[in-house]
Amino acid sequence: LDLDADTRTEYTIVHPIEVDPIEGKISLSSPVGRALQNRTVGEEVTVTVPAGEKRLFIEKITSLQGTVFTA
Repeated sequence: LDLDADTRTEYTIVHPIEVDPIEGKISLSSPVGRALQNRTVGEEVTVTVPAGEKRLFIEKITSLQGTVFTA
């Protein structure tokens, strides 16, 4: 959840060669990808992007095995 814009976006963090912004696939080395790594559901994350700072709230995480964690 983007706390500043009050919008929900689902990201899939992928290897840089698999990036596809239209499908929400972002690089694990991108600013948002780095900020979301090793985080848990319920955390608020501030990330610096080219347009400024974004405040994100993690509502759900789905593992590679399909396990879903929600707040």
